[in-house]
Amino acid sequence: MSQVEPSSIPAGLTKIRRKRWFLWLVFLTYIPAIWLTLTWTQSSLFTGAVFGLWLVLAAISGTLVAFTRCPRCGNYYHAKGLLPVWVRKCLHCGLSIRADKGAFGVGI
Repeated sequence: MSQVEPSSIPAGLTKIRRKRWFLWLVFLTYIPAIWLTLTWTQSSLFTGAVFGLWLVLAAISGTLVAFTRCPRCGNYYHAKGLLPVWVRKCLHCGLSIRADKGAFGVGI
């Protein structure tokens, strides 16, 4: 992939961070959602439907994060092979998720 202009890197990193936060939010809602559904409805059928909805949201958010492109090198930020690895640096160029904040990693 071709190099991009440095001024677009902070916006790209912000986009990656937002997608990662959405993924964490989906993961963290699993237990409360299932517990509340079981408590309020006492129905395993309805709880199964909530689980199905949660599973779809988890798959969508995981896919969105996995196929986000690095704003510096243009490759997939979290994937270098068959499976995505949700680390804090680009697996290709080493751009830190917080590089635009000036902390912990390779600068812009």
